[in-house]
Amino acid sequence: MGRDERSGADDLEALFRREFAPIVRALTLVAGDPEAAADAVQDAFVQAHRHWSRVSTLDNPGAWVKHAAVNRLRNQRRGRRRMIAALPRLVARDDGASAPTDDFDVVPAVAALPDQQRAAVALYYLLDQPTATIATSLGITEATVRSHLRNARQRLLEVLGQEVDRTSRHERVMEGDP
Repeated sequence: MGRDERSGADDLEALFRREFAPIVRALTLVAGDPEAAADAVQDAFVQAHRHWSRVSTLDNPGAWVKHAAVNRLRNQRRGRRRMIAALPRLVARDDGASAPTDDFDVVPAVAALPDQQRAAVALYYLLDQPTATIATSLGITEATVRSHLRNARQRLLEVLGQEVDRTSRHERVMEGDP
C-alpha cells in the first residue's frame, strides 16, 4: 500500500471512529431501531470506502456519510412498505379467510425463508418481475420459481397465521373467554 493510499485509509478510519456512533444514535431516533440505524450507517461507510477518492475531496466527508446513511434508511423503509403492501398477495388464502393484517411484521417472516424462496418473493412481489425473468436471474427453471413462490406463500401463511391465532387467543383471554 502506497503512502497516499495509507493516508486515505487513515483518514477514512478517523472519520469512522469520529462519526459512526453519533450517526447511529441520531438515526436510531429516526428509525426507532438501533440495528436498522447501525446497518444504514455501516452501508454508508462501505459506500464511502468504495468512492473514497471522490468523498475524501469533499469539504465535509462526514456530511456525505450522514446523507448516504439517511438515504439507506429511507430505502429500507420503502422496502418495508412495499413488503407490507404485498402482504395480501403473499398470503392470500384459498379458503376465503382473511389474510393477516399489517399489524404483523412480515419482514422477519420473509427473512426466515430459505434464500431462493426469499429471492423469488422479493423479485416477484416487490419488483413485479414475471416468473420467466426471475428464473433467468436466479439461474433456475420457471417451474422452480413457481414452486418457490408457492412454498413461500404456504410458509408465510403458517407463520403469520400462528400470529393471528395467538393474538385472537390473547384477546379472548383478556375479555374473559378462554
